[in-house]
Formats: sequence, structure tokens, C-alpha cells
Amino acid sequence: MNQVIIAEAENWLKRSSTLLGAQRASLAAVTPALMGMLSESRARVVGLGGSPGTGKSTLAHLLRVVLAHQGVKATVVSLDDYYLTRGERARLAADVHPWFATRGVPGTHDLGMLLSDLEGLLSGDTRNLVLPKFDKASDDRMSKRNPWQGPAPDIIMLEGWCIGCPPLSLRDSATAINSAERRRDPTGIWRDAVRVNLERYAKKLHPLLDLRWFMAAPDWDHVVLWRWQQEQGLGERKRFSGRDEVRDFLAAYERLCRHMTATCEDWADSVIRLDRNHCTKLLHPGLNK
Repeated sequence: MNQVIIAEAENWLKRSSTLLGAQRASLAAVTPALMGMLSESRARVVGLGGSPGTGKSTLAHLLRVVLAHQGVKATVVSLDDYYLTRGERARLAADVHPWFATRGVPGTHDLGMLLSDLEGLLSGDTRNLVLPKFDKASDDRMSKRNPWQGPAPDIIMLEGWCIGCPPLSLRDSATAINSAERRRDPTGIWRDAVRVNLERYAKKLHPLLDLRWFMAAPDWDHVVLWRWQQEQGLGERKRFSGRDEVRDFLAAYERLCRHMTATCEDWADSVIRLDRNHCTKLLHPGLNK
């Protein structure tokens, strides 16, 4: 059965991803173990976190397809689709701190909408469920939404960069971590608001997660590199003209990404580590806890 799953995974990755041969093979190789965890835990909701560019969306959709081959209906819900609208973030920027105009950190998502949609999917009452869609090119939520069709899923793959992130202490957020924080948030107002919102996410969202998985990048420079490489494939939708612009954009994510990576073996049910070539290695739960 494992070889069948690996073959299915490799075939799908070859058709549907931009991963190279060794990258596809390494991700396909860990798929049976992840499938086994889903079966053993009987999880309904899997939280899949990780720095930008690590491949969360690819892995979530890969598992959805492989599960379908086994008669299990899974759906992927992306945290990115729950960003506040541009207007809502503008009001947040005026009321709290200007950096909240930039999507990304806890506090820039419609957490209430996400929780309501998850509850609808879990309850099975999807008759009036309409999921949002966020357009990153326009940096705004699309007016057209996605009415749910068909029965409720057996498994929900909730993917997003800060999914599963444990709270930060006051000490952890006291000092600027990069030049962008020093320049944009010299008094720490933004950092403290992010910390408070992160506690709210952990309190309200984490209880719904049966499993927390984390995709760990080898270092921050590779997070920037991989996000820049993703940008190259966007064509006319490309937002950044150089890697320094990508680094500046990702500065808002850096603190929590480093925090998650440093602590992941304490809180994640499984850690999916990536090497500098974006090849995958899975640490099993027994090695994490």
C-alpha cells in the first residue's frame, strides 16, 4: 500500500507542482507516514503551519488527492483566504498601528469568519456555507465567493503560515528582530498587538485542531529565497522586483516564523523538515514530544 501511495503522490506532484525530481520524491516518500497519522488519530481537522514558501498548500492538496483515492473526502481551507479586506486593514492601521495595513500577522485575519466556517464544515450543515477567496494580486478579498457543494468533508486540512503557532511572551516580543521592525515599530505597539492577537488565535482556533503539523525551513535566508523563487513564476502578477523587497515584505512574518521553528518539536504533532534543496524529511511524533 505504501508504494501505491508514493506512486500516486509522485504522479500528482509531477502534474500539479513546480517541484523538481528529488523534491517530489522526498515529499512523496513521507506521504504514507502522514496518511498513517491521519488514520490512527481519526483527525477531523489538521492544522498545517510553516514559513512562506515551504510548500504547505502543495502538501495539503496532495493529501486531499491521495485521500480521495482511498474514498476519504478531504478539503483544504487556506488561512490566506480569511485576510481582512483592504478597507478593514486600513481602519485597523488607523486605529492601532500603520503596519496593520499589510496583511500577514495575527490580527489581519477575519478569525470569526474562519471559526464559523470550520464549525459549519464540522457540523455537516453546509447548506448555506459560502467560503471566501482572497486575491493577493489586488491585496483584497474577492467579491465572488465559493458556495459549498456536496457533503461535508471527512477531513479538513487548514493550512496557513502561522497555524499552530504557540503564544509569545512579553519578553519574546520586547526587542525588534529586524531592520523593518526597528524602522516601522520603534515603540513596540505593533509587536504587542500581534502578541495579543496571537494569544486570541491560540485560545480560539487551536482547540479545533486535532493535529498540528509544521513545515520547518532550514533558515530564514532560505525562506526569503524560496519566496523570491515563487515570485518569479507569477509573471504579470509579480509584486517584487528584487530579493531585498521580498525580505522587507517578509519582515512582518520573521518573528513568528523563527519562534515556530525554534519551538516546533515542543508543540507540533509532527515536524516536516526541509533541507536547503527543499527536500523533505519527516520527524515522527515520538521524536517530537
